[in-house]
Order: sequence, then C-alpha cells, then structure tokens
Amino acid sequence: MKIGIIQLYDDRRKGYGDLTGGVAEAYCAQHGYTYVRYREMLDPTLIPTWNKLVAVLRELPNFDLVLWLDADALIVNPGHRIEDVIAPYEAGKDMFFSSDNMGLCAGVFFARNTPWVTNFLTGVLAVGELPDCGHLHEQKTIRTLFESYPKVRDKISLIPDSVIHYPYSEFDPSAFIMHYWAISNPFEQAEINIRNIIKHGWRRPFKR
Repeated sequence: MKIGIIQLYDDRRKGYGDLTGGVAEAYCAQHGYTYVRYREMLDPTLIPTWNKLVAVLRELPNFDLVLWLDADALIVNPGHRIEDVIAPYEAGKDMFFSSDNMGLCAGVFFARNTPWVTNFLTGVLAVGELPDCGHLHEQKTIRTLFESYPKVRDKISLIPDSVIHYPYSEFDPSAFIMHYWAISNPFEQAEINIRNIIKHGWRRPFKR
C-alpha cells in the first residue's frame, strides 16, 4: 500500500509547521511512506484551510491512502503505523476524521484513493463555506454534511481523541498525534508547546 502524508501552510504558520513537518518527514522515512509539503496556496482564491482539500485532491491519485496533517498537528508516537491506527475503524469506510468535544474535526484525517472520496471532497469544495462558520471554514461544511446525511456517515469513521489528542484530551502516552488547535490559541504558544514535546518527549502530560 502506498501511503502519503500531506501538509500545506502559509508563512504565519511556518514556525510550527516546519517543526511538525520535520517530524512527519522523518516518520515517513521510517515507515516507507511519502511526505508532501506545500508552502504556497494551490488556489490563491481560497484561504489555507480550504486549500488543504485542493492539496489532498491533487495528491490522492498518487497514493492508496493519504493522511492530512494541519501544521499544528504533531506525530508524538512515530512507532505507530498508519495502517494500524485506522484498522479498528475501517469497516467499509473511506475517510477517517479526528474528533473533539464538538464532533468531527478536519485538522487531521485519513482518506482512501476511492471515487467516493474524490466526489465527496469535490462536493465539499463546491458547497463552500456555510453561513456563520466562524473560524471553522471547511470543517463546518464537512461536519454538517456528516451530521445531516446518512450516506456520508456510512463512509466516514471518527477516530477517538485517545488516538488523536486535542487540547482538552485526557493525556494518553500511547496517542498517535497531538493536535494543538493553533487557530484558537496564540501561534507562539502552539510553537512553544510543540518544541517542548519534540525536546522532552511525549511521556508526560502536555501543556494546554
């Protein structure tokens, strides 16, 4: 199985994006995956969070499975293989999203190279931003489709926050990814937190 990890971020997120990207690149080398990083927008008419879908759609034909990582999402246990992470949630699903206290989170997700995924992400881009989306942008559109349409839910699994942490998760030393939600915190603090984990390791509670 050919697996890729994709990131895209702008200069505002370069400080921690280069950190999480360096870890992701080393992780790919360890497991025989491919790391793809975009440092400019593929569609300049769209903000970075919407450009993530453009990047995934561009790269998906090159892989059997891709993992999207927001720039503030750090792999904290590189011994975990992606195939093993999603295995408990597969059961006929084509996409696997992280989850938080609000439900589906689009900051970290896995996508298979299937016609359904291509059609779904193309459809999400066509729908665009929903009213009153706030800072959620593409996430609100994806979450609304997931919550409103059974045929969408049939193809998507939510991965619990014990596997992909967010700032209010209960610390688990075996977690795969820590997603720091930098958009809701000062960028500088997210970078400090990520640097501390890289320097001191994950075997201690993370800073909220």
